[in-house]
Amino acid sequence: MKNKTGISLIVLVITIIVIIILAGSVILSLSNNSPILQSKQAKFKTNVGEYNSELTLNISKEYLLNNSFDQTTFNAAIWDGGSVGETIKKYITIITKEDGKKFIIQNSKLVYVGLDETEKVWLAELNIPTAVAIPAGTETLLYCQAKSGVLYDDYGWKETMPLGNMDFYLGGDGHGIFRTYLSFDTTTISGSIASAKIRIKVVTFWDGTSLNIATYTGTQPLWGDNFRISQTESDWGCGTVTLGTQTANTVNKWYEWNVPIQYVNKGGETQFEVRGLSDFDSVTVGFNGVNSVNKPELIITY
Repeated sequence: MKNKTGISLIVLVITIIVIIILAGSVILSLSNNSPILQSKQAKFKTNVGEYNSELTLNISKEYLLNNSFDQTTFNAAIWDGGSVGETIKKYITIITKEDGKKFIIQNSKLVYVGLDETEKVWLAELNIPTAVAIPAGTETLLYCQAKSGVLYDDYGWKETMPLGNMDFYLGGDGHGIFRTYLSFDTTTISGSIASAKIRIKVVTFWDGTSLNIATYTGTQPLWGDNFRISQTESDWGCGTVTLGTQTANTVNKWYEWNVPIQYVNKGGETQFEVRGLSDFDSVTVGFNGVNSVNKPELIITY
């Protein structure tokens, strides 16, 4: 009887499988311990640490400058290399363009919104939270309530009717000074805001041919929430943060002001005071009828 030599097919298959497993383990080990990957990880963590340090320093400055500083309202959007505005680049000046697209500031904290799973693991080791990036989009909100407030030099304060079936006015006529108060329902906003702006349209001039218009905001809500529009004389000047001044000299033209995102009130109303900086030149700004296309707008970009 002849002896059979060699290995069986089953043994051969098992041997090949074991070799493949061992080879995979070696490759994975080499990959995880790659000098290139380790260098990239070290650089990334160092950069993030420096970003956090600058952010912490700026938050400390905010506390020193403002005793009522609320860290839950300290937010900034991603920076794509363009205008700094109210993006993360404003508060973390050393952040790179590449990283500016991956991080936001949310409630005074550095938050990662990138998609790289490896970077998420590294950030977890640094206790940096991650969030899902908000898809780009724009939402236009029309004022939910508005009112013209008139301070008469001759007669004292006069509160006009809520806007809805009337125009609103800015400026003055030599006897009274007109201001307008706008309130937007921003309870529907969720997620991170990239930018915001308010738009109003000048419809007619009824004294003079131009008017400098200033728009103000501040800690929200300016004069009261729960969709209460009723102001008193004490609300005159309730806007404490200027968004800038523009010269309105063209009728049927929209004028825009950028709104820092920390002044958008996600939990209720976002309110503005609009002033005409003249006692003798007046304009009609927008028409607020139900079917009007000229209603003031608050535009939110995600």
